[in-house]
Order: sequence, then C-alpha cells, then structure tokens
Amino acid sequence: MSMHGSLHFTFNGESSRQYGVVLATIGGGLLSEPFLPNTSLLEERIRGRHHVYPTGTAYDPLEFTLSLAFEEEASPERLRRLAAWLRSSRYAPLVFEDKPTHVYWCQPVKDAAFQHNGRGSGYVTVSFRCNAPWAFTPVYTQARQFADNTVQGTDYVFENNGDAAVFPIMAVHLLEGSGFKLVNTSNKGEYFELQDLAPDEKLVIDHETKDIRSDLPQVYRYRNRTAGSRFMRMLPGANHLKIYGHIQLTMTCQAPLLG
Repeated sequence: MSMHGSLHFTFNGESSRQYGVVLATIGGGLLSEPFLPNTSLLEERIRGRHHVYPTGTAYDPLEFTLSLAFEEEASPERLRRLAAWLRSSRYAPLVFEDKPTHVYWCQPVKDAAFQHNGRGSGYVTVSFRCNAPWAFTPVYTQARQFADNTVQGTDYVFENNGDAAVFPIMAVHLLEGSGFKLVNTSNKGEYFELQDLAPDEKLVIDHETKDIRSDLPQVYRYRNRTAGSRFMRMLPGANHLKIYGHIQLTMTCQAPLLG
C-alpha cells in the first residue's frame, strides 16, 4: 500500500486523527510519490583529458509534499493546533497508517500553506524532508544469552529485514571471562572483539557511530578492541554469526527500505 493509499498518519507519535485532518489528493490524474532518491554522480576530471572518472555516488534525502484536508471547519484554533503539531526542530518519525512497515524520519520544511475558500473550508500543504534517501523499518531487537558457550563458539543468525546494510546497536553483558568476539561469516569473516573487560561489565556498542559505552564510571573501552577488530556491518537478509565468549547479547537496528 502506498502513502497515498492512507487517509491518516502519525507524526512524532501523534495521529492525524487527533487534529481532524485526512490525507487528500488534490487535482486529477495519476498519483505521484517518491520511489528512488535523486542521485548525484561524483566524478574527477584530469587536465588534458575529455572524459571523467567516477569516484562514487551521493543520494539526496527523500522529500515529499502532503495535502491535509480538514474534516470539519478549519477554525483558527484547529489551524494553530495543527501548526504546533507539525512544527518540529528535529527529525521525527512519520508513518502512514496503511504502510506501517515504513518509517520516514523527517521534518516539515519550505512552502507550508493553507489553501481555502474564505469560509473555513480548505486544506494545508506541507513539504517534508527526510534525514536519509529512504524509509526505515520499525526498530526491532534480537536477544540471546550465551551463558553456556564453548571455545568452539555458537552459531547465531541475525536478520537484517531491510534492503541495504545496517550497523546495529549491541548491548553486551559479560557473564563470565574477560572478553568476547563476534564473527560475521556472511561478510567475509569480519569480526568485532573486545578483551580485558571487567567481570559482569555491561557495554553498549553503536557500530554506526563507532561508540563504545561501559556501565563502569570513567572507563573507556575503545582501545580494548583487538588488532583487526572492526565495527560490524550487517548485510541484507540473514547474517550468519559465530559468537565467542559468555555473554548476553541484544542487537537493535532500524534497517533501510529502498521501495
């Protein structure tokens, strides 16, 4: 179901139902909505040569415009409440009721306007800009305890439910020993390992921001990574991991959705 198949949506945790507005299609013809982000090709030129050399690709954040029609008279009070709801100084989650699998992290930007007939009937148009070129899955978590782990390690599968690689947030509770290691056999054996930890220590590891936080005061574990240890990237689909160490592991992510 597309975003235009919905009558209602939630933004920043509140439903459009609370503000007496529905999503409206203005004008006739076919509906249009974002499908792929705008793409810029990064290129280099060499003096004296006429062709360019590709160096990468950059994707623009998604942008889209919504038309919100009032179910009752668009009184000044209703307009103020709507404006207060939509005004946001940060990116907030927007979810269309008929598309709950897609979360758009966005905020209203330019060209918001109230189109009306002068007698309290009309609609508001609002343009939104996302913080990424795509939507995301709802936040989901996988957790498992490896209290009885052996030196041979334990196989574990982490599912990336999105369409692109994701960097998870890991909460690790060291149950025994002084370290642990996670190997992603689905991604060329990439691994993440910490050693020389304290008994019963708890850590939160953000593999996107490369941040490691310990529950111990004034303790920083970034240098406790072993040689070759890398922050982990989970590929789309099933990631087959090998877990070493006696730990409780909770992995949380919100994966990109391209369509």
